[in-house]
Amino acid sequence: MIGADLIENARKPSRLRPPLRMLSLMVILLLLPVGCVQLDPAGVMRADITGIDAALSRQAVVSRHPHHTIIGQAVILERGGTQVHVVEFGQTRDGVHGRLRMDAFYQAQRELAFVSPGRAEPFCHGTRCDALRVGEIHLTPREFATASRTGLRGHLVGPDGAIEVTVPADLFAVALQSADMPG
Repeated sequence: MIGADLIENARKPSRLRPPLRMLSLMVILLLLPVGCVQLDPAGVMRADITGIDAALSRQAVVSRHPHHTIIGQAVILERGGTQVHVVEFGQTRDGVHGRLRMDAFYQAQRELAFVSPGRAEPFCHGTRCDALRVGEIHLTPREFATASRTGLRGHLVGPDGAIEVTVPADLFAVALQSADMPG
């Protein structure tokens, strides 16, 4: 009979369940914004002072880990008919890592031209400039065009370790399309 009583009581709804469900829902709703990163859309810009035009892809999360989130963006800069093709990386401050120090980028065991900031520099995303620049890859026009079809996958490497990143192909394609637009 004791077993039957336990089974019967197990079938009855517990008075503790609704408050626990509500508490769980509240925790999820409170933590949800922590996992969201505001990102910039694609666009074109002109710096009148320097005469530099920029065609920018949207920003995208290219590496997400419990200890860091890395944002990437494809950019084409032009001044006086000369273009520079870049992928820039920023680190949001939502992980346990402090400023990540990276000094190289490898794709399939091939080192690409990587420029690392010498000091902590801000990186803007959405309406905020609270992220940190990690660095940028300089690509040839041909490498950039190839990445517009295949994307770019590789590793940021430095004193703080190696971080795998995947930059989607559409970021490169949108930057190329924007660079061809007049204006």
